[in-house]
Amino acid sequence: MKKLSTLVLAICLTAITINTQAQIVTPQQSPKSTLTQKVGLTDFTVIYSRPGVKGRVIFGDLVPFGQTWRTGANESTKFSFTEDIILDGKTLKAGDYAIYTVPNKDIWDFIFYKNTTHWGNPEVWKEEDVALRVKIKPATISKVETLTFDFANVTNNGADLVLS
Repeated sequence: MKKLSTLVLAICLTAITINTQAQIVTPQQSPKSTLTQKVGLTDFTVIYSRPGVKGRVIFGDLVPFGQTWRTGANESTKFSFTEDIILDGKTLKAGDYAIYTVPNKDIWDFIFYKNTTHWGNPEVWKEEDVALRVKIKPATISKVETLTFDFANVTNNGADLVLS
């Protein structure tokens, strides 16, 4: 009976070892990040993955001008807020949106998309899922290694969502 107990224990320990080895987690190439900010009475959250430049030319090459970009890596960047907001004079209803952009040299389209479940760009783009589209003039900044969202110029009445 003693030998059988040892054999059963050895089998259990082997199973535990195999299971724990299968749970090794490695860092993501584009780590996930969450940004939260209260502006007045509105809570904002941006959940996104942060791709790195890694010596590459991003806009106009890796991300072609004139094509829809998921504005991050991996799953779609999710932008959420608790109260209706005004962007470029247009109202965007409170809720959750995926952010897509169409970068160009002189002007970018920022698109707030109702369906937030996509991994990357939607396979089929549905214009009826576009909640709002605004045009933004990009500014030149110093080098940034990883995609970053931030809130700047925060007041009780507004803030700038900055994409670097």
